[in-house]
Amino acid sequence: MPTALIDAKMSRDFEREADDAAIAYLKKRKIPVQVYAEMLARLDAAHWKERERGKGFGDFLSSHPEMLERVQRVMASAGPAGSAR
Repeated sequence: MPTALIDAKMSRDFEREADDAAIAYLKKRKIPVQVYAEMLARLDAAHWKERERGKGFGDFLSSHPEMLERVQRVMASAGPAGSAR
């Protein structure tokens, strides 16, 4: 069990790094980061829809940060009014 928890934390860290890379990519191309935040929200909605149908494994050992946290980090990186700065 401890190994699984350590691996989950490392996976969350890698996920944050991937989010940061996506944000940098979008900003470099002057694409609003809301595009990425909206994609994350759609993925989260699909996840919950599958859980309601009894599919999926739940969230106890999820390797991904909470989706709300991820969306908030993405939007915070946008600066005022979600600009592509």
